[in-house]
Amino acid sequence: MYIGIDVGGTFTDGLLLSEGKVVNSVKQPTAETELKSTVLTVLDKLLVGAEPLRLKRIGLSTTLVTNLLATGRGEPAAAVLIPGPGLNYQQLELPPNSYLVQGAVDFRGRVTEPLNISQVEQAARSIAGQNINKVTVVGKFSGRNSSLESQARDILTRICPELDIVLGFEVAGRLNFLRRLTTAYYTAVTRDNWRRFAREINAALRERGIEAPLNILKADGGTIPVRASLNRPCETVFSGPAASAMGAYGLTMDSLTSVVVDIGGTTTDLALIL
Repeated sequence: MYIGIDVGGTFTDGLLLSEGKVVNSVKQPTAETELKSTVLTVLDKLLVGAEPLRLKRIGLSTTLVTNLLATGRGEPAAAVLIPGPGLNYQQLELPPNSYLVQGAVDFRGRVTEPLNISQVEQAARSIAGQNINKVTVVGKFSGRNSSLESQARDILTRICPELDIVLGFEVAGRLNFLRRLTTAYYTAVTRDNWRRFAREINAALRERGIEAPLNILKADGGTIPVRASLNRPCETVFSGPAASAMGAYGLTMDSLTSVVVDIGGTTTDLALIL
């Protein structure tokens, strides 16, 4: 048996599958402040007359991170950037509370300019003065050499020990500075909320004695274990819309092009199936 659960901002939907057939389905209003209770209710309704120990896997999709970013309800955060030479960053739309500091790593991973320690110290004091405790540190080519990011983190932590710091190379390893910056910043903004969400889901499963693996659907249609997503909440962006698209794909005719319109309580998402 398999369970699929979609936690949306308005409703939580559940489905129980056995031998390729839908055995039971549930739609339950989502109580954001009592998420564990919502999931427990869905599980109890789904598993009426079923044996939880027979469950092989649980698939989860959610709009949590998507909605946090779309509505701007994430945690306030700052960004300490080590961009090096090559781009005119004054023309780019950087995240709020961004601090550019000198230092550079080249594409081979060689440090070509040491980190400007005083600039990082000034950034730390400015961040502390704004009562911000979420910070991301992102340097160009940090996937090749993360030493400047780590050095900046150590300086920030020395001045402001309470800071929760996300390093760019830890959450995105590809050589694209701006994308890595966006991913790291959104990680800082949403990580605490995502971890609380994951704890609530896991607590509900434990309370019902369910030991089946729990995976979260990603935007590309793949899955990731929820425990592996705790430090990478951006892996779950568009998880909910991806579930809608995949469900619609299973119902469409191969010879036809389809448009999927998912109208939720917070966002409306569209997908094109060719």
